[in-house]
Amino acid sequence: MIDANAGWDAATSITARERMADDNGGLFEQPTTNGDFHALAEVRRGVSCPVMADDIVFDLPDALECIRHEACDVISLYPGKKGGIRKAWEIAELAAEHDVACSIGSNLELDVAAAAMCHLVVACPNMQVETYPGDILGPDYHEAGWRPNPDLRQRPGDRNSHGAGAGGRGRLGRGRGDGAGFRMIRQAANRPGGS
Repeated sequence: MIDANAGWDAATSITARERMADDNGGLFEQPTTNGDFHALAEVRRGVSCPVMADDIVFDLPDALECIRHEACDVISLYPGKKGGIRKAWEIAELAAEHDVACSIGSNLELDVAAAAMCHLVVACPNMQVETYPGDILGPDYHEAGWRPNPDLRQRPGDRNSHGAGAGGRGRLGRGRGDGAGFRMIRQAANRPGGS
């Protein structure tokens, strides 16, 4: 992935991407200024790799503008920046209606928010992290946090021995820095009898 972090204009973005053609960048993440849907659309027309919208899509109206301008192939969703899981889901549904993929992005969320984001990735059909890799790396930056129960074998109808909540144990301790493995989570959720 090449991420200019909204630092270039359209012409610079296209020229830079051409110069990096041999670098196997794969995905071009929002090289142009936030709010400039025309510039991002120009980049999308001018490069051969998929273009990802990031900060330019803050809410549902922004997503609609991005789609209307045909400015991206994929939208990076940060639930914490988009107003939560429900609003991120609404953006993903709108994008799906227009054949625009979504992926996940993160900031410095604690483990409980990372667990909720993993649920979004697994439950929302348009979160295409296998095609457009994302990240849930917030817990890697914290010394302590709330560690979700890593046991993905629980099935619908099983009793939660840990009580009500998000399927985890509240315990503070040093972070292990193990991040989130999307493929493992999705495989566990999709195996026969899985939840």
